[in-house]
Amino acid sequence: MIITSKAYSPKALAAIQQAYDAVWAALDAKQRPREAVKDLRITLSQTLVALAANGVTEPNELRRQALEALAPRPNREQGTCLAIPTSAA
Repeated sequence: MIITSKAYSPKALAAIQQAYDAVWAALDAKQRPREAVKDLRITLSQTLVALAANGVTEPNELRRQALEALAPRPNREQGTCLAIPTSAA
């Protein structure tokens, strides 16, 4: 994911932070290995910044789209799915 340098308004930064907190709570990453948690935090941050760069600045929409972007995808090689819980709102 390529993220270009951009300045965000205080309102947009607050929306990104609010969405980050909501998504992080929904992901419930406490049971994951430390390295996986670190990678997930980075991926979540990059996803939210990319969404904001594309004009998504409403916190609920940022949350929804970030959860969608982080949703499990089938692992075609193994035929399994990597689950990320999204039930918390």
